[in-house]
Amino acid sequence: MKKVFMFLCIMLLSFGIVRIANAEECGGGEECSITLGAPGNTVSGFGDGALPTSLKFETFGQTFKLPEGCTVLDSFTFFVDDFETIGTTSKICRFKAYIMEWDETNEKAVSESPTEFVPLYVSANIRETNILTPSFDTFEEPAEGEPALDLELTPGQAYVAFISTVDYLETVGSPGNAGVHTHPSGPYTDGSFFLQNSENDFSQLTSSAWTQDPNGDEIPEFAGYDLAFDMTFSSSGPPEPAVQLGALVDLVVGLNLQQGIANSLDAKLDSALNALDDINENNDIAAINSLQAFINAVEAQRGNKITTEQADELIAAAQAIIDCLSI
Repeated sequence: MKKVFMFLCIMLLSFGIVRIANAEECGGGEECSITLGAPGNTVSGFGDGALPTSLKFETFGQTFKLPEGCTVLDSFTFFVDDFETIGTTSKICRFKAYIMEWDETNEKAVSESPTEFVPLYVSANIRETNILTPSFDTFEEPAEGEPALDLELTPGQAYVAFISTVDYLETVGSPGNAGVHTHPSGPYTDGSFFLQNSENDFSQLTSSAWTQDPNGDEIPEFAGYDLAFDMTFSSSGPPEPAVQLGALVDLVVGLNLQQGIANSLDAKLDSALNALDDINENNDIAAINSLQAFINAVEAQRGNKITTEQADELIAAAQAIIDCLSI
């Protein structure tokens, strides 16, 4: 006999991928995103503390991998509804969002610690649905005013983004019916929708397999389904030219060069910095000219007052800034 699920929250769960690529520039890198349009089917399912353990699934997640060319997860957005329009038994849904590595073979999350539950990311504060909102609430991680996500991930490694009511099974009113919107066609090819009855225990997320078969009848109803949320990514591009110039100034100081040579090199770098500080973008050319003069001065002392190794290091740093300014 199949189980009948009653749950507290609705979550838009569809997924697709659109890659947005920009030429790499100074102070930034490539940008990528995972997005999808309107969701499809509705699937029951986000935990309710008032229900028997066998009927609730406290954790919903989507596995994913980095889009090509990007290495940093900057944000992710998802959609949850407490179905407050059903009668007068509206309930608030409380949860947090997480990112963890994903074990593709055993279909479970992987903790950063072998002895305790340590996610790569967890919401800074408890998320809570708004029972006055007549539709889905939008939750972006991180929320406004919270620390930047800026999560460096490994290309090719599988991860899982999920929300969970574990530790937050407080409710308001009586249990309500709810569902999860999905795309059963599975438009995203690098991941899938998974859920788990976590028994209000975080250790279950890493010790027990998640499922696509909520009824336990060996028919994976949700195989090929994807959740609905958006993600934005970036790559680590070169620092801003002014930052690179500051580092080059420090490098010159650290080499303890003869005072007259050091002063000459510092003057050229100061000239480049002053040009960059000017609001006239055409002064980038002046900065490039000052950096080229710096390179020429270093070359003139190569093997004399400046060793070959030092000259190579100084010139490489100056040329990197010129390359950034020339884009």
